[in-house]
Amino acid sequence: MKALQSRQISIHILHAMPKGNIGTIAAQRALFKLLMDNNIDLSVSTPNPDVFKLTHPESRGMKVYGPLTPSIDDITIHNYLQWVVLTAFNLILFTFMALLIQIGVKVPSKNGVIERIRRCDALIDLNLELLRGVPISISPALIRRQPKVLVIHKFFWSFRIFQNLWFLLVIKGIFKKKLIAGPASFGPFNNLPIVIRWLTRIILSRFVDLVLVREPYSAELLDKLGVKNYQVVADMAILVSTGKSSHLPIPFKPAIGVAPAMLKYTLTKEEVENYVVAHAKCLDELSAQHEEIVFLPSSSDDIVMSQMIMARMKNKHTKIIITDDVDEYESLVRRLKLLITTRMHPSIIAARNFVPFISIIYDHKQVGFLLQTRLMVLSIPLDKISYDNLKLKISEVIQNYNNVKETLKSTVSRLQDMQTTKLLHSILNLIRK
Repeated sequence: MKALQSRQISIHILHAMPKGNIGTIAAQRALFKLLMDNNIDLSVSTPNPDVFKLTHPESRGMKVYGPLTPSIDDITIHNYLQWVVLTAFNLILFTFMALLIQIGVKVPSKNGVIERIRRCDALIDLNLELLRGVPISISPALIRRQPKVLVIHKFFWSFRIFQNLWFLLVIKGIFKKKLIAGPASFGPFNNLPIVIRWLTRIILSRFVDLVLVREPYSAELLDKLGVKNYQVVADMAILVSTGKSSHLPIPFKPAIGVAPAMLKYTLTKEEVENYVVAHAKCLDELSAQHEEIVFLPSSSDDIVMSQMIMARMKNKHTKIIITDDVDEYESLVRRLKLLITTRMHPSIIAARNFVPFISIIYDHKQVGFLLQTRLMVLSIPLDKISYDNLKLKISEVIQNYNNVKETLKSTVSRLQDMQTTKLLHSILNLIRK
């Protein structure tokens, strides 16, 4: 869709990631492409502009600046206490810098990005993971054995949420621009301290002009919290393809893909073992049926889990392909017959390419995506994962393979047509008010 505009609108993106897991980069690139395709003058702030330009080919059409906030990316952090201290110090530095800007003092290292923001019509904050709550994947058995695990998670996520809320509050106060948060998932908030829930409601409702929510489950959580200024759209990774395609040769015939998740911090050792064994046994059975198995971890953490599963398999000829290139990853997924994944974005990339997948649910954002696409039938909750359940789900998908592909084509196409227009209109209508 080409938006009709009386003048060119300018938007600055905050917290663009220079690199990261496949899903984060895919979603960012899709958002950038959608905005630039609709004649929006786009710029970004990112911790590492040089790396960003390498991982985002579309950056040739936008202005790329360094971070507005102080960065600790180059400091090696050895423990949570050090992270808390450094993050708190960063917040103090950022607040001091904000006060200088407010009284008209120039900050030489930030002049370029500050002047750009002042000329923009709106700001979009892409700090996607800082307004999340305690993960639903934390095992009740783990909490019973180690109650401090829940306490640590509450403190960790409360601090991260406060960090981002403070940033939003200061940015709105200094620049007084239309401020958009997302598209992202939010919450859950029920296990967090009441003061954090109150701050989240106040700042998102009063200081953020529009909250873009990428799935309906998070919208329900925001609604219960008292935040009403949200718009449900969809994850950018399913709405817009980057339009690029990898020309590298695909090193396997049509195969069964596996994109597991490293979950050892939220499960007991026995539950991790059950997860590993369920995968290994099912994949060995597929190998015995002459299916090729390919592991496609979507983040560096997940490489370890892929290796753990491979070590338990009898078939020692299984491939693992590691790439941080979104276009190459999508080309690999497109070649699959079936994808078994515990990550959301590999399932989104599979859905966008009409590749049947099985989603092992560890987070509410996956539930939201599957509800949005009416594909809950392709999922298994993490606490129900077992050899028998995974084998049954694989059999169901294979037996109904053509029907699953047709369902993907109809549901995904409908979602793309409806939500792309909805997302763009939400942003443009806010700016034109």
